[in-house]
Amino acid sequence: NWKTVTAWTYSGAITLQGAKTKRFDVFFQDTFISLFVNGFELIKVNDPTLNEPGKILIGVDSSEANQAVKVDFDNVVIVNK
Repeated sequence: NWKTVTAWTYSGAITLQGAKTKRFDVFFQDTFISLFVNGFELIKVNDPTLNEPGKILIGVDSSEANQAVKVDFDNVVIVNK
């Protein structure tokens, strides 16, 4: 099941200008999730329901109507520390 842990929020850290490659880092610790883009922390949330192992979903969307979004993933690493 899909669960939104925070509402969609615009960030100037993700733009179409500059380098085409963006680095996304997502860290999970206990019930906390932190999301970084190119080293800039976008958000940190606490969700007490995230206390068991589960699945990871990555979604991408454009804020502009009828604009195609292409995403390639490289060097995806998932570790349990």
